[in-house]
Amino acid sequence: MAEYFAEIRKIYEDYLEKTEQLERNRKLGEGIFGSAGPKTDPCHSIFAETVKLKLDAAARDGISSAQTREILEYMLKTPTAQEQNQLAYWMLLAVHGAAANLAGGLDAADAKSLLELFGRLYPKHQWLPVQKHLVNVLKARQKG
Repeated sequence: MAEYFAEIRKIYEDYLEKTEQLERNRKLGEGIFGSAGPKTDPCHSIFAETVKLKLDAAARDGISSAQTREILEYMLKTPTAQEQNQLAYWMLLAVHGAAANLAGGLDAADAKSLLELFGRLYPKHQWLPVQKHLVNVLKARQKG
């Protein structure tokens, strides 16, 4: 079960590498006026789907609260380190919604820790709907 964090990290690293490669290979004018380009590459939806499948598997396997916290800390911190990568940044935020199911297995102390981290990393007025949902799950778990 300990391999879930390593698998999630690898999924993220592969995705970030792919988006950086897309940016390096971008041709002048590519992606403007609704034409296909790096923003429409299938890597974005594949990343989101793969993350969700992996998180759901971890939830089904009943990984520990500590393992869950490790995964979710990584997921919360990664977008803040990738703000310059605009191809990936918004998708990294969007997959926070995929973490809600897994977050349901947190104990109160780990949920509180993650809620505090979330509050430090993301100003409330910038929260996406999926992030609001995750915060609600963390608040519920914090109460035990």
